Amino acid sequence: MERRLATILAADIAGYSRMTSDDEESSSRQLAEARKILLNRVAEADGKIVSEAGDGFIAEFGSPVKAVRCGVEIQRDLALENRDILPERRMLFRMGVHLADVIIENDTLLGDGVNIAARIEANGKPGEVHVSTQVFDQVAKTSGLGFACLGPQSFKNIEGTTVVYAVAGEAEAGRLNDSRRRQSAMPPLPDKPSVAVLPFTNMSSDPEQAYFSDGITEDIITELSRFKSIFVISRHASFAYKDEQIDSRKVGQELGVRYLLEGSVRRLGPRVRITAQLIESETNNHVWADNYDAQAEELFDVQDDLVSSIVSTIAGRIESTSIVAAARNPTESLEAYDCLLKGLYYHRIGGISRENAELAVGWFEKAIELAPGFARAHAWRACSGASTWLKDEKGEWSKRCVEESKLALELDDNEPESHRIAGSISLHEGDYEKSEYHHLRAMELNPNDAFLMGHSASHYIAVGDFPKALELTRQAMRQDPFLPDWIRAEEAVALYLINAHKEATKSFKGHANPSRRVLCYWVANQSCLGDTTETEAARRALLRIDPGFRIEEFLKLERPFADKRIAERVARDLLAAGLPN
Repeated sequence: MERRLATILAADIAGYSRMTSDDEESSSRQLAEARKILLNRVAEADGKIVSEAGDGFIAEFGSPVKAVRCGVEIQRDLALENRDILPERRMLFRMGVHLADVIIENDTLLGDGVNIAARIEANGKPGEVHVSTQVFDQVAKTSGLGFACLGPQSFKNIEGTTVVYAVAGEAEAGRLNDSRRRQSAMPPLPDKPSVAVLPFTNMSSDPEQAYFSDGITEDIITELSRFKSIFVISRHASFAYKDEQIDSRKVGQELGVRYLLEGSVRRLGPRVRITAQLIESETNNHVWADNYDAQAEELFDVQDDLVSSIVSTIAGRIESTSIVAAARNPTESLEAYDCLLKGLYYHRIGGISRENAELAVGWFEKAIELAPGFARAHAWRACSGASTWLKDEKGEWSKRCVEESKLALELDDNEPESHRIAGSISLHEGDYEKSEYHHLRAMELNPNDAFLMGHSASHYIAVGDFPKALELTRQAMRQDPFLPDWIRAEEAVALYLINAHKEATKSFKGHANPSRRVLCYWVANQSCLGDTTETEAARRALLRIDPGFRIEEFLKLERPFADKRIAERVARDLLAAGLPN
């Protein structure tokens, strides 16, 4: 009986039977695309498919590092393939990787090693790669990836337990402990009270109500951020810890904060219960805790009380009158607020997907129908509308977005997101004076919001103030160690434009999953260095994402530069790299 040591990767499509039942033809086409991606990546990693049944695959590799990297690449390729597909129609692989001695029979792998890989895969999460401790020991130091320990797991008909790790592939680095996201040097504590609001747990019986508890968390972060006397970690840094087991001391060190706020939201029909506790991260001591029960119509009063209690505790009993003045109820209609949260869900998952933008706009319009004076709903309708407008040649959305943005500010001139959205629209309209006013006003109203800083950096790049843009992006990255790549990109672009090309190269290489725009500027930067090898690698990566790339079309959709010579310079650098105009 022939035996050999092998690395086994097991993969299958999550929920494929349900998807086939809903739409057999579409599911079959999507599976064919997913299969093509998997076969190509396995071949590139010197692997071999040894078993294939329906939506399931078993592959063998000679190298554990190649197997794990192959899994990460497949998940990344599928994520790109799924960008414009509704969440319920996305094909996502679960993947398990195990290293074991196996039996070979007629080119088929047999034995417990194959079964363990399949069990790890079946227990995994869609879109992730999970590995056994045997694989982890081989790849942890050499793969360049991060890992999160999920603890020992028992598998049916397998004796004993296996410690399993989730791979923090480059696209998942922010959420699962990649050292490029969690700063290697722990940030020092600020010289004022500092807090991170961790995602409140959805305790409702319906798991789809998670968007509601996430919305409550976001609103608490926003309201706390209005207090300039407190250092508040931004939403995306906090939400990087969603669904993770929390070690208070470790999280406090990673984020550079003294306090953590944890809590839960239970929604039962018209009633809401919010629980919250404030923890001193260094000692894990519970400084304060409370429960809030309310009828739906009282929800916003409860949020005000919650914010007031936290601020009083960690900032030294700020006078209640100041707190009440700072806390602002967005609307009296809980149903309208619910529609706003649903709209934000589609707005955030879709990028500039017309389909998701239109779904988001629909929910924002529903919120406005229920509460016509709801400023945030008007502002977000303008923002999602702008995503549609960018692909609208007639300019109809352009007019609507400008009108919506103005109306949002008329309803509430103190809403930072309304000013941020107005600033972005003004920038794309080429009105730099208005753009600067609104971006500055947004940061004044909410000085702790890293996203507002990132958007403001976009304005300063457009007007040619690259040092200011660099200052804002770096301040934002301190505020949010998990800042998304689309904001981190502004640092790299600013460095390129001030001719700090080597530093820009380092910044570009820090992008886990570079977008079309990032790759475009990366190509331009490398062409300035005369580095033909890196220029060609970036150019090929760009053309893989956009085979029909044209310089003129890219600059048409890019922000309008106040000085046309900047756009001309970018075009020259791209032409020098061999990209078509």
